[in-house]
Amino acid sequence: MQILSLILFYTFTVGGYFYFSRQPTDIHFLTSLDRYVPTIPIFIIPYLFATVTFIAIPIFLYIKLDFSKTKIYLLAQTIASLISYIIFYTFPTSVIRELINGDGVFDNALRWLHTADRASAAFPSGHVFQSIIIGYFLWKYFPKSKPYILIILPLIIVSTVFLKQHYIPDIFGGIAVAIIAIFISRNFIQVQL
Repeated sequence: MQILSLILFYTFTVGGYFYFSRQPTDIHFLTSLDRYVPTIPIFIIPYLFATVTFIAIPIFLYIKLDFSKTKIYLLAQTIASLISYIIFYTFPTSVIRELINGDGVFDNALRWLHTADRASAAFPSGHVFQSIIIGYFLWKYFPKSKPYILIILPLIIVSTVFLKQHYIPDIFGGIAVAIIAIFISRNFIQVQL
């Protein structure tokens, strides 16, 4: 049953994103401050690191923790994904991407990312809410990871705007979704226990 929970989790969070992020739109939350944010291709490193982490962390928690703790994490990420899918469907947003002129490794990687990942489903930022939820649970269950979280989490969050994957309001949307999802999951599990 626990393995089935992981399979269903991946199916919903990964498959759901690809399904609900398909809506093209001209609506975006570009702010005047976003216009001054430069594109910095080296931030592809924390951005892609986050993507790998989203896939690896549920398995890591499954191996390292009692499943009752892992399921709180799975529930939080599922709730956050569900909230984002509702927003993606009812109020789809996108980002306006700039042409990448450089020819370096990071420039080419960023061009690939912009080709592989749609410019839609911008608000809220999934990289932000998933990273915050991961950070919360690692902080709680693995205290030695705190310095690591304090360095990596901000890098992931700022990478979303430095790569033109998101705008600043998308970050705040991701933070709000993470807080709501963590709150609901913790209280839901307490009621169930």
